[in-house]
Amino acid sequence: MAKARKLNPSKLSTEYLTRKGWMVADVETRVTRTIVRDLWGFADLCCVSRTGLVLWLQVTSYSNMASRVQKCLESDDAASLLARGHSVGVWGWYPEADRFRRVAIVNNERGQVVSAQPHVVYVGAEDLY
Repeated sequence: MAKARKLNPSKLSTEYLTRKGWMVADVETRVTRTIVRDLWGFADLCCVSRTGLVLWLQVTSYSNMASRVQKCLESDDAASLLARGHSVGVWGWYPEADRFRRVAIVNNERGQVVSAQPHVVYVGAEDLY
């Protein structure tokens, strides 16, 4: 029987995006062994696509997703990045690490920061190993 992978959303997201051709940097700061501080209070990863799209990601487990979306929605820095043409998102990984739910944080037509409709992305082993 294959050994179950421990859920590590940052590692899973980095592996997935790297396989898709993105450049990915971990932008969290470790304060102590157990405390990690997100860049600007919400960003775990900075991702740049081959076409130059910049995506700031908050990654988490699926069960913690709602609070992370709320954190991004309340962040003035996330709003500032969106206004500058960057993208902000929250990815919540399921415990099996074979899929994640993706939520985009966007500016609506009035300039208000809102979350877009979430959808599930299925991940195959070829995307992670």
